[in-house]
Amino acid sequence: MTATEVIVAGVPVLLIIFTPLLPFANEPSLILGIPTMIVWMAALVVAIVVILQLIDRRITRREEANVGIAGVDVAGGTVAGEISADGRTVAGSEDEA
Repeated sequence: MTATEVIVAGVPVLLIIFTPLLPFANEPSLILGIPTMIVWMAALVVAIVVILQLIDRRITRREEANVGIAGVDVAGGTVAGEISADGRTVAGSEDEA
């Protein structure tokens, strides 16, 4: 994860931690019959789930893009049936016989 992704994912978590200090948390108000603080916390939980899903998709897309470049995967190895960096074919190719 990049620093930006960590910061974006951390904002709702910090808002949950500091919710009791927010002014609306100490007021006796309701939204659709539910206390405002409960609605706020539920919205933050949903936001955390959405943010983490988007970050996971970005990381997965980044890893898949790295695998497609010259047959080298993220860990630095080669993918079977692809051409290695020195131009030789690796295990799983048709020219191996």
